[in-house]
Amino acid sequence: MEDLRAEFKVADRDIVLFSGGIDSLYTSILLRKKNPLLLFVDMGAKDIYWSKYFAGKVAEKIGCEFKVDNSIINIGREHCYGHNLYIPRRNLFLGLIGAMYGKRVYLAGVKGDVSPDKSPEVMKIMFNAINETGHKSEAIEFFDSILWDIDKVAIVGDILEKGYSEDLLKLSYSCYKGMQKPCGECISCFRKWAALTLNNVDTKRYFKKFPLETKAAKYYTDMILKDKYQENIPLPLMKKLLGL
Repeated sequence: MEDLRAEFKVADRDIVLFSGGIDSLYTSILLRKKNPLLLFVDMGAKDIYWSKYFAGKVAEKIGCEFKVDNSIINIGREHCYGHNLYIPRRNLFLGLIGAMYGKRVYLAGVKGDVSPDKSPEVMKIMFNAINETGHKSEAIEFFDSILWDIDKVAIVGDILEKGYSEDLLKLSYSCYKGMQKPCGECISCFRKWAALTLNNVDTKRYFKKFPLETKAAKYYTDMILKDKYQENIPLPLMKKLLGL
């Protein structure tokens, strides 16, 4: 009997879920010889314009193909405008969209990440769910991070060691407030400042506010003093930056 069901075949390609931040930049650098597609998934989060803009610029600088997917753009517009760039369970959505483009999908999770939707265990669950809820022709081979054993400070150091410039690192973008000039006061900016500073990268005039003088610095100080610190910046190095 003829099978009248439509068949979708996943391309035999490597896909980097690309935010334009340091971690996805490093993933892309490591995979450059595989000619990956750098995929920016626009979920319609508030003030995402500059994140998308700089992601494209970074992709151009490292010579990789870049694409913006708008298929779920209304998620942020309908549900999350009160939370700026935050989208609950965003990495699950990213995995599902990435699996439409290629058989090997890379999401940049690093040592110390604490997001509930980004850990080796959770990503294994998502990988299995993607394959178990589709036909054989839709199956993917890989959905995970290749950075679980390296923290953000070491990532910046290796990018520099590989000959990439400080300007490329500064072109990367991860500000939660979605400003053209990184705010310096969100925890994402603080982590970036920490990783750059610990690698002797000059950040003068890069951030709108000096991160060490913002609420983010107080937040991390409190977390350390309460013995609740867990981040992708190693604790001894964070203590050093905060003068603890």
